[in-house]
Amino acid sequence: MKEDGIEVSIRKLCRILGYHRSNIYYEPKRARRVLKPEQSIVEKVRDIIDRYPFYGTRRITWVLRKEEGIAYNRKRIHRIIKMNGWQCRKRPSDYRPRVKGLRSDTPLINHRWAIDMTHIFTRKDGFCHLVALIDCCDRYLME
Repeated sequence: MKEDGIEVSIRKLCRILGYHRSNIYYEPKRARRVLKPEQSIVEKVRDIIDRYPFYGTRRITWVLRKEEGIAYNRKRIHRIIKMNGWQCRKRPSDYRPRVKGLRSDTPLINHRWAIDMTHIFTRKDGFCHLVALIDCCDRYLME
């Protein structure tokens, strides 16, 4: 259109053609290059893992820094461990599954009892424990 002597802004052209302006300016991102770690560092990390199999990334980095006297980056050591498949997953220790809230029924009195404990705040004594026993047949509370 410039050759014909007509000047039109990119905004108007995009609106006429139904394109988004961001498509005009788009440049694809370059692929990130993955640096392969030096083989000597990989061997040192493997040696430390063989000597101390329960050490994590931070401790392995600390041992490397202490033995070599060179400040290795913890993220670099973690990348080496991950790339070689030497990372072991630790099962979380704080997860406890909740008890399903199913109602416990029985046809016989004094056959099955349920128990629950909670804390109650009192002004005089502070927190107190309240333990409740309930008969699963007639829902009678034991004192």
